Amino acid sequence: MKRLLTILFIALMAVPSFAQKQTVYDGFDIYNLDSGKKKNKGHFALEAGIGTEFEVTGRFQFNFGKYFALDVLKLGYARDFNDDIYVPSYYGPGYYEDNSWNEFTAQVGVRGFTPSFASGMKGYLNFNIGYGAMFEEIDDEGTHCGAVELGLGMYLYKGLYVGYSLQVLAHDEHTHKDHLFRIGYEF
Repeated sequence: MKRLLTILFIALMAVPSFAQKQTVYDGFDIYNLDSGKKKNKGHFALEAGIGTEFEVTGRFQFNFGKYFALDVLKLGYARDFNDDIYVPSYYGPGYYEDNSWNEFTAQVGVRGFTPSFASGMKGYLNFNIGYGAMFEEIDDEGTHCGAVELGLGMYLYKGLYVGYSLQVLAHDEHTHKDHLFRIGYEF
């Protein structure tokens, strides 16, 4: 009986010590501590997007497990590729005016992941909301507005990912939409 109680006591003490070793693993069984890539909870990512504009963003992401993360802060700069506007003149020939502008965004959001498949590949869906500003020139007063982004994509290899993003800047009755193909790397 004494031996059985000793074995039971050791088994009960081993469970909490094993729980301290558990951590988040990417694409592998969490209980198999010898395989898989150990994943930190905080990540920094850089991404570039091209489409109706060229955008460069940086974000800090905090993971809450394997399938959910919070984009703590996402800062972005974009330059629109809008066509020049022809401005007619009543006193002679018209001229073309540059219709592109600079955009700045600061957002927070959530990010969800699919289970890993095919050697570490996994899908993601993100939703961000925050502040946006559009300026024709950097020293202009510009338009301050709300910014919303919805993205969908796939992690291809380790931290490399590609995806599609729809970004909307809204002010009063006016909205500005951008469709982007994104490529990024998560450190």
